[in-house]
Amino acid sequence: YKTGALSVGVNQATYNDYSAGSNNNTISADVPEVGTEAKGTSFKVAYDFGAFSVTAGRIIVEQSGISQVLGGTLGTATALEAASTVINVTMPVAGGKLWMDVNNQGDQDATINGITSSIADSGKSGWNVGYLHDMSAETWMFVRYGSSETGLNFDTVAGGTETDELLLGVTLNY
Repeated sequence: YKTGALSVGVNQATYNDYSAGSNNNTISADVPEVGTEAKGTSFKVAYDFGAFSVTAGRIIVEQSGISQVLGGTLGTATALEAASTVINVTMPVAGGKLWMDVNNQGDQDATINGITSSIADSGKSGWNVGYLHDMSAETWMFVRYGSSETGLNFDTVAGGTETDELLLGVTLNY
């Protein structure tokens, strides 16, 4: 829905009997598994104030009918859920635009042995700031700096991580 400077959106997708893969390698990754379901719901609201615009979003992803072995001693989950939020601020400036993103994926909820609870330190958060400069109708130059941090149980291989990155580049759109 859009009226004037305000825009609001909702999207939902559901997948039944999708290929969830398997941790024990007994099921091919491309074979649909009966009883599996994945559902994603997103909400978005944006407002253009003229001098700058703000966009906020919330995404909720649910997965059920699975048998996923979680890292360490966490157990085997039959359902998972995670919710994420993002806020973006964009401001036009001479020849381009400045932007900033702040995002957060909260700790995952897992159903193990019929009990649903949060997996501690399974979230991720970060922020990015950048500048996009119009060189022509199809060429842009950009610079972006970002930082992110994951919880100990976000990545069962490497554990918690902190990342900083600086990107400089040119984008060609032909």
